[in-house]
Amino acid sequence: MAGDLQLGLHRELARGEKLDTIQLEGCDTDAVMFTVPDDARSDDTIHIVAEVQDDGEHQLKHYQRVILTVK
Repeated sequence: MAGDLQLGLHRELARGEKLDTIQLEGCDTDAVMFTVPDDARSDDTIHIVAEVQDDGEHQLKHYQRVILTVK
């Protein structure tokens, strides 16, 4: 929100693109673990977007994308 204006960024998924297909363990802790899916092939990429928010009066958020390549 920016005053009375709500801002957002949205896009349609690309063909074959999927969201939330890997179960993350410990996503509310300092260390996150997951298992690479059995159907993953060498050179596939796994994209994880981390979101961190502080608890100040004006809560700030930061996002960071981590891209992993399956070997």
